Amino acid sequence: MPNLLGFSLGGFAMWIAIGDEAFKKIITGDEKSESGEVEYSPYMSVNATFVHFILLQLLTIITALVTKAYSS
Repeated sequence: MPNLLGFSLGGFAMWIAIGDEAFKKIITGDEKSESGEVEYSPYMSVNATFVHFILLQLLTIITALVTKAYSS
């Protein structure tokens, strides 16, 4: 699991680092739908996905360590 966490963090760092400011401006658009609701940009969707995976992996590692420490 720690290897997977490292891979996820590396992928997230690469995602944050790619492209120049013009590219980032395109994918972070703050457009509104016809009903007036703000739509989520592709950039935020990918960021949310990475953060979700990273938090779950951290929770899994912490749970495994606590379980191993207190098992009889």
